[in-house]
Amino acid sequence: MCYICRYTVTINRATLVPTAAIIQRSHPGNITERDNRSEISRRKISSDEKRRNASKILLMAYYRSGSSFLGQIFAQNAESFYWFEPLDSKELSTSKNMLRRINDTTLMETDFQLLSNDTLIELPRKMTYSRTETLIQVLRCQATRLSLSTLSGRFLKSTFGKPRLTSYVNCLQQTSRNKYRTCSSILENTCLNSTVVVAKVIRYPMYEVPRLEQIFPDLKVIHYVRDPRGIISSRADLHQWSTSERSTNIRYLCSKMAYNLERFKKMQQLRPNNHLQVKYEDLALKTEETIRRIYRFIDHELPENILMWMRDHTKFVRAGRYATCRNASKAVYKWRTSLKGKELEVATRSCEYVLDFLEYRH
Repeated sequence: MCYICRYTVTINRATLVPTAAIIQRSHPGNITERDNRSEISRRKISSDEKRRNASKILLMAYYRSGSSFLGQIFAQNAESFYWFEPLDSKELSTSKNMLRRINDTTLMETDFQLLSNDTLIELPRKMTYSRTETLIQVLRCQATRLSLSTLSGRFLKSTFGKPRLTSYVNCLQQTSRNKYRTCSSILENTCLNSTVVVAKVIRYPMYEVPRLEQIFPDLKVIHYVRDPRGIISSRADLHQWSTSERSTNIRYLCSKMAYNLERFKKMQQLRPNNHLQVKYEDLALKTEETIRRIYRFIDHELPENILMWMRDHTKFVRAGRYATCRNASKAVYKWRTSLKGKELEVATRSCEYVLDFLEYRH
C-alpha cells in the first residue's frame, strides 16, 4: 500500500485511487550624441517591453518521457529562450540526500521523499524553496543572479539542441577565470531579448506550481505525459535494471503520476487557458497537429522552420542518451517488446488508474 501524506494516493494490488487538493499558497551634447542616446533609449524600451510581455512557459515532464523531443519545438524557435532542465544540479543534490534504496533499488524521482513502507511524502518546504526561487529567476531571465551550481549545470554547457546558447558556450570556452559569472550576462541578455521564455523540468513538484503562478499570473503550464510502461521501459534499458527494480520503480512512478494527474486536473478546471496536458504519443504520431495545438495554447504564431525541423527529425533514429531524433512509431511502441509476461502484468495492474485516466489501452 502506498500513500501520499496529506494528499493521498492509495495503491492496492488491483486498483489505484487518488485524491488530491490544490495548495493556495547631465549636460546635453550635440545633435549626434542626442540621437545616439535616443537610439539607445529606444532599444532599452524595446528590450524592457519584450521582458514584460514575454510569454512564460513551464514544461513539466517525467524522466525518460520523451520531453527533450517536446523541448525542441521551442528550442528551434529563434524568438524563444529554452532553459533545458535548469534544476538539474539541485535535483541531483536532493537525490543524494533524500532518495532511499528500497530492496536495493534506487528510485528516479526527487520531488517526493520515499519512506521504507512505500509511503510518499511531500518534501519539506526548505527542500523545494531553492528550486522555486531558481525557476523564478530563470523565468525572469535573471541569469546573473543564478547560483554557480545552476550556471555550471551540465545542460547549460552544451549547445546540443539549444542553438541560442551558442554565444554563452563560446564565452565559457574562451574565458578562464570566473567564467560562469563573467558569461552569465550573455545568457541573461539573450533571454531578455526573447518573446517566449520556456523552462523544462522533470522533477519539480506539482504541489509547488501554485507558488509560481502567484508570481507569474499568466504562466502557461504544460503537463507532458507518456504511457508509464514506456517510461519504465526506457529507464530500465538505460540503467540495466533487474525485474524487481522495474517493478518497484513503476509502482512509485504511477503513484506520483496519479497524484499529478489529479492535481493538474483541478488546476486546469480553475484556469483552463493556462494549463494544457500533452501526450508523448500524440506528439510522436500526430506531430504537426500537436505542435499547432501547443502554439495555439501559448498564443504565438508557429514558425514554419519548427515544422520542417520536426519532419526531418521524426524520420530516422539518432543514437545517444539524450537524442531528439526519433523513428516515431517505433519509439512509441518499443515497450511492448521489452515488458513481457509477469513484468507487463505488474506494470498494468500498478498503473491501472493512470492508464484509465489517460485512456491508454491496457
